[in-house]
Amino acid sequence: WFKIPSFNIYFSSSFCDNDTSINYSAKNDRGSYIFYSKLKQNSKKENDSIQLPQNGIFFCKKINKDTILYGGYFNKTFSIYQIVRNNFTRIFSNKGNIPFVQIINSVSFYFQFENKIFYYYKDFKPKLIFQSKSSIDGFYVNKEGNLFISRNEGIFKISANTVKLILPIIHGLLKVDNNILYVLYEQQNEFIRF
Repeated sequence: WFKIPSFNIYFSSSFCDNDTSINYSAKNDRGSYIFYSKLKQNSKKENDSIQLPQNGIFFCKKINKDTILYGGYFNKTFSIYQIVRNNFTRIFSNKGNIPFVQIINSVSFYFQFENKIFYYYKDFKPKLIFQSKSSIDGFYVNKEGNLFISRNEGIFKISANTVKLILPIIHGLLKVDNNILYVLYEQQNEFIRF
């Protein structure tokens, strides 16, 4: 059996508002990469790629023209790296897997570990912002600082010490955009907008 070198398995994609590019994390028989694609004003497509020093399954997020964050779980550690002009720097690591990360900017993000939600700022210890007795399927923090948690019972909104069940029964990965809540409800194979 022979795998064609140009064949890529894609794991993650992100759109960068600053330069209207789409970035993909991918893996092939030669290693792990971040691919970049942009449609220029003359309708010509510009493509480029960066080979990553680690070989694993990664997510990627382009922050601006010069900065990309990527990370994933390998060697029993979850790590996040920053690429600035082809210089690789590890900015975070955690023993054990992290199922979800919400990137804010190049130096800060939220992440879920076990049944806890943390806020991380580069060079500081993670700050615990929420802990649940039940398992968490997903979370999201919107621009106003409201925390949305998904558990088996449904989706909860937590703001200023107030907890409110806003969508019963349905649960899964979350995204909040322009006051619209999106839920990937895996048990019913549905994508729900609320």
